[in-house]
Amino acid sequence: MELQKYTPTPVLQSAVACYWIYEDDDTPAEPQSHVLLPSPLPSVMAVFSPVAPQLLSADGQRARQISPDSLWAYLRNRRLYLSYDAPVGIFGVSFRPCGFYQLFGVSLAGSLSDKPGSSEALGNFGRELARCVRAVATHPQRVASVEALLLTKFAHHKPCPISIADLVAHVLAQHGQVSVEEMAQQVNLSSRQLERRFREVVGIPPKLFAEICRFAYVFRLLQNQPLAKWQDVTHTCGYFDQSHFIREFRRFAGEAPNTYFQRLYHFEPMLWEA
Repeated sequence: MELQKYTPTPVLQSAVACYWIYEDDDTPAEPQSHVLLPSPLPSVMAVFSPVAPQLLSADGQRARQISPDSLWAYLRNRRLYLSYDAPVGIFGVSFRPCGFYQLFGVSLAGSLSDKPGSSEALGNFGRELARCVRAVATHPQRVASVEALLLTKFAHHKPCPISIADLVAHVLAQHGQVSVEEMAQQVNLSSRQLERRFREVVGIPPKLFAEICRFAYVFRLLQNQPLAKWQDVTHTCGYFDQSHFIREFRRFAGEAPNTYFQRLYHFEPMLWEA
């Protein structure tokens, strides 16, 4: 499966991190799966291929069927798999942590809730996005069409509260190595007030957001230091000890780090020993 990424126009970059496309034009000899790991960037995706992939949970159970005529959104706080056995094409939008709120006035998590009317923004956007990516034939045309759609939303955007936007930027810059107490102090709120406002804008609790940022930093660190040792990763990424690191990695990736990298890359890129 080929991955392509596209940078949004500058006016949208405060809300949209990137557009991405997964495409495989060939019918695979056997069913394929692509792992989706947790990320601080919430994403939405629409299918433009005739056959839609399945979304599977870490234990292989079907999480949700993706309809070719609609959108599927995910917050990426657990490992999922895209599974397919036919040619597939998916267009995705990765938002900044506050980006969906900026454009629609509700967090992505809020738009997925069961509260009456809460899913209206996401449902309408999903139908519009699906039409955009299926009405044209090339990826540049899809990007241009989706950009035009998002620009209409941006014209009526709801500014993110400055304190929360600044806090999110700080947590990202610190790779999640910030306690909830420190976050609350930074924005001069109680922990309870912080959680309520953070959930409203970002969609998840501040502690979980920081934990996902820290987990994502593990992979960015390994891209730059592929031969780093586990204890160095543990220290640099702010985990208490190796047991804490393994526990958190298993929580988000579904398996221990050694197992994960051996399975994906057929080698163990790091060792616990010095």
